[in-house]
Amino acid sequence: MSKNNTNKKGVVIGSLFGVIIGATTALFVSPKSGKRNRKDLKKQMNTIKDQVFKITDRTKEKVSDVSQSITKNA
Repeated sequence: MSKNNTNKKGVVIGSLFGVIIGATTALFVSPKSGKRNRKDLKKQMNTIKDQVFKITDRTKEKVSDVSQSITKNA
């Protein structure tokens, strides 16, 4: 794995942790009720989950494209 790909992976992982930490912090400092906070947190987690699936799908497509390109050129 190249250094550039490693850096991108680190950025993605760091961003995901940042979103999770930010959402958790907002949950604890928010003046909203617990029921409303849980609803908002569930909505945010679903958004994050959807984004992770999109990133995963794009990564799989790129790996497949690179693999096909390597196979054709070999």
